[in-house]
Order: sequence, then C-alpha cells, then structure tokens
Amino acid sequence: MKREIRYSKLCEDVEQFLISLNYSEGAIRAHKRHLKKLGEFLERKGIANYNVVDGLAYLHETVDYPDVLKTSPLSGENRAIIRAIRVLKIPAGIALLFQQTGTAIPE
Repeated sequence: MKREIRYSKLCEDVEQFLISLNYSEGAIRAHKRHLKKLGEFLERKGIANYNVVDGLAYLHETVDYPDVLKTSPLSGENRAIIRAIRVLKIPAGIALLFQQTGTAIPE
C-alpha cells in the first residue's frame, strides 16, 4: 500500500518531532530550509501528498543520490540535505510519532 502524507502536515509533524528530540533551534531551521526546498520540488512536479519515493527523487535531482554517497568525504551541505529528507522515512522518526500521537500519517 502506498502511504502518502499531506506535505504541509508532514512539515508540522517533523518540526514537532525534532523539538521532542531536543534539537537546537538552528538544527530545526536547517531542516525546515531543506524541507522548504523539497516543497518547491513537489510543487513543480504537481505533487500535494508526500511519498518516500518523492523524497528519493528530490535527493537524486538535488545531490545525485545515491551516487553522492560514494564520495568521500560527503560535503556538509549534502549531508544536511540527505539527513533532512531521510528523517521523513525513518521508522523511529515520523512512524514513531504517528504511533505515539496518531498524527503524521492520515487514514
């Protein structure tokens, strides 16, 4: 089954999740900046509901993911972009938030 999440709701849930993990304001701003760019990508593609495949497509277009992982060392900016998008699919991330609160993934 394909799981899609309304993008705007996803951004709110990610921010709350990062706050719950005591991320610094700077780290949260960085995640939000990268998620904003993801949102622009989704808008360009006409996508309103986020799916993990969309995040992978964004990473591929933006940083040539997964090939970029072969570079050593990975640049700080590329690492931050990948981390911000990966948090959207980490089971201990959004899925855990959904299990705990019933939000993040609509029916």
